[in-house]
Amino acid sequence: MKIESRRAIVFGAFLIATVSYASAVVPFGKALEQRQIALTKESLVAALRNPDPEIRKLAAFKLLWEDHAFDTIPLVESALRVCSFSWEKEPLR
Repeated sequence: MKIESRRAIVFGAFLIATVSYASAVVPFGKALEQRQIALTKESLVAALRNPDPEIRKLAAFKLLWEDHAFDTIPLVESALRVCSFSWEKEPLR
């Protein structure tokens, strides 16, 4: 299997696993706007390098889940590699 295919499968599984979590919180775009992050593709890609891991996660979800910007998978993969995922956190407001 090609590396790109494996990446797509991994991220697809990751995103599917977060559906119940994502539906319980504010839309990713709204949460990013509340943090003064523009919703353009360029701004979201830049947000993947933000020092705040929560902003990196939100940008990744927005790009892949809501915007279907699958060409950003390698960038999202790099950004999420350094994030920890604690689902016990209080939902975003």
